[in-house]
This record gives sequence, structure tokens and C-alpha cells, in this order.
Amino acid sequence: MSEQRPLSKVLAHLEKLGLRPVGKNVTWQAFCPGHYDGRRRGLSIREAPDGRALIHCFHGRPTEEILTALGLSWGDLFPPADRRNGQHGQRQRDKKVNDPLGWWGERCNLPRGWLGRLPIEDGGDHIRFRFGNLPVAKARAPGSKGFWLVRDAETGEWRPKAPDDDAQVPPFWPLLPDRVPPIAVLTEGEGDACAALYAIERASLTEKATVISVTQGAKQEPTPEAIDALI
Repeated sequence: MSEQRPLSKVLAHLEKLGLRPVGKNVTWQAFCPGHYDGRRRGLSIREAPDGRALIHCFHGRPTEEILTALGLSWGDLFPPADRRNGQHGQRQRDKKVNDPLGWWGERCNLPRGWLGRLPIEDGGDHIRFRFGNLPVAKARAPGSKGFWLVRDAETGEWRPKAPDDDAQVPPFWPLLPDRVPPIAVLTEGEGDACAALYAIERASLTEKATVISVTQGAKQEPTPEAIDALI
């Protein structure tokens, strides 16, 4: 049985609450569950080219509140991860996250307290990998391979990054320290980076080596310019 696409899932939950979504193809509008007045459909729902469901409230209602009202999570807005991990992967997708850092620590087999020292935030039902004060973050949740968020300059709320957002996506996580050790190890993803950073610290090699992950994954290698910036 095929997975329900994120857009269809959102529309079904809106319909269930009587919020009457209208539209066609990939663009829809509905009454917002946060301020239903029966007069104006102030919630926009559309499907991005990569299959994500994008939600925007024209009255400024935070996406987190809308998802909570619909009984959904951030992970429901994104296509499911590849089923390469079999039943274990399915359990990870089905798991309800109440402690995102604890979930990530269990996934990476790392102490939760130690993870708190990295630029990682608890997002409620997901974790956010931060890049200093940049208004962009990469998030992970059960059922997703990673998705990008941007921070609204006016409200400070995080929302899914749309294709037309100007926020630049950094090629590596975490940002390099001011004093870079002689060796910088590149990993495919944030999980590998966390595990390698922990191993380097336990081996007392932090003065000699550090670890950074390629944020776009192995399928999109960093540009030569990004690599040059590491040297």
C-alpha cells in the first residue's frame, strides 16, 4: 500500500475538522483552525515540487499551533524516508517523539546530555541543527530524512523553507570553529557527525581533528568553493 502524500494528509485532517479546504492540484485554501470565523479562508496549503506540504496562515498563526490543532507533526509535512531500514525503520517512523534529543541520542547511540552541548535545539516533535545565528536550520524527525526551516524575522517562529525563500542553506554542519584543527573529517549526515565528534572527544583528539557533515547528503556534493573554504 502506498503512503498517503503529505498534501492529502493535511487536507484530510482539515476536512475532518470541518474547515472545508477548496482548491485543485497542488494549491488549496481552508479556514484556519486557530481562528475559524466561517467567512474567510485564511490558510494556504500547497505542495512543493519535492512533495512537501507547505502551510501558511495569512493571519500570522504559527505553523506549530496549526499542526497541533490538526493533530499532525512536522514530519507529516514531508514525504516518508526510504524504507531501507526494514521494520526498525518503520518503528522509528511510527514512534511519537516527546523528547527529541532523547530520540536522537537513542538513534545515534549517544548520551543525551552530551548532545546538548552541540548546536542542536529541541523543536517539540523534532530537533533543529542550528548554524549560529543564521535564520535557517536543518530539522530531523522520525519519518523524515531531514528538512529545512527558516525563522520569520517578525515573529521569530520557525516554518518550513519554501522554494522561493532567500535564506541560504549552509553546505556544512556545524559551522567551523574560529580555530580549525589540522584535520577536518567530512561525513554524509548529521548522525555520523555527532557520533564522530563524540569519538574524537572521548579519544582526547579535539586539538587535532574535528568533524563536519555535508548538509545536502551524499547525492549533492559540496561545491569546490565550499571545499576551498575549509582549507
